[in-house]
Formats: sequence, C-alpha cells, structure tokens
Amino acid sequence: MVITDEIARLTELPSQWNGKVEIELMTNRAFGGKTFSCLIRIRADVAATDLRWPTLFHEAFHCFSVERNADATLAYIGYEEGVVEQLQRRFRRLLLDRLQVSVAEERFVDRDANSAYNDYIYALEQMRQELGDASPEFYIGLLGTPLEQRWALMRERIMQATQWRRPDLRERWSRWEQVLCGNEVYDEPR
Repeated sequence: MVITDEIARLTELPSQWNGKVEIELMTNRAFGGKTFSCLIRIRADVAATDLRWPTLFHEAFHCFSVERNADATLAYIGYEEGVVEQLQRRFRRLLLDRLQVSVAEERFVDRDANSAYNDYIYALEQMRQELGDASPEFYIGLLGTPLEQRWALMRERIMQATQWRRPDLRERWSRWEQVLCGNEVYDEPR
C-alpha cells in the first residue's frame, strides 16, 4: 500500500508524485523535502527511525497541493507548510493504521512540539475557528486551492463574515496573514 494512494482516498485530490523517494545522507537539513518535480526526499538518519512516518506523510501531502510553484511557496510559505503539516498530524494515526504500522503517538510529541511550522498552524487554526469551518475539510479545501489563491480566498471569506466589522479581528487577521506569508513570528502568548 502506497502512502499517496491513502492520501488520495482521504483528500479526493490527484497526486503529482513521480513515484520516487530519495534517501539523503546529509544530516544538516530538514528531515525531508519534496522537489517541484515531485521527488520525495528523506534524510537517512530520519529514515531509520519512527520519525520517517510523519516526515513521509508531510512530504506526501505536498504532492497533492494544487498548482504549487516555487514563487508561490516563497510568498505563501505558511499557507503551504502549515496546511500540509496540519493534515499530516490530523491523519497520521489513520494513515499508520491503514499502512498497518504500529507506532505510538508519543514518539512524535517532541517533533510536533518543536516544529518550525507551529506558528503557521496556530494562525490557520485561528482563521478556521473564526470562519467556523470543520477540520480537516478546511485544510483539504486549502490544499485543493491553488497556492497563489489561498490568501485571497481566505481574505474574501472573512470579509464577507459579520465578525469582520470588529476592529480587533481585522487586526488579528492581518497578523495571521503576516505569519502565514513568513513575515512575522509570534512573540505573544497564545
């Protein structure tokens, strides 16, 4: 059973994965990556541990991101990385079960707590709650929206909501957008 086959069932989106996974020997990089030709990479030291599972799931979700390109990824990094990381977390247990992999969730607590993507997830979760959307449908919907259009889609939706009249929400929303575009980090309590 292939990870991307299971993700396709969950998201009902087409995969662009090229069918290749590359093991990298470098240890000073991220745990994994996905090229724009849809090659999935994973570090050899990570591939030899249980951390390979969330890493492969995260990278596999990138393969379903609609119309993702390098420019959009730089401009809207949180709208991509936050979405795929939250989907990975949301579906991790289900994917492990479907793949018949027995790994306790406790193995991933430190990884999740120390993720560079936590600020993105926090901003997306605040937006999702303000819009009243269910998870994971919210994230699957974003994954299925071209990356360059996700910011505008979210802004349009909230501007049509009655709560947009509140100045405090407009200020917070703007801050979440800045975080998701990689221009700001949280330095306030959540």
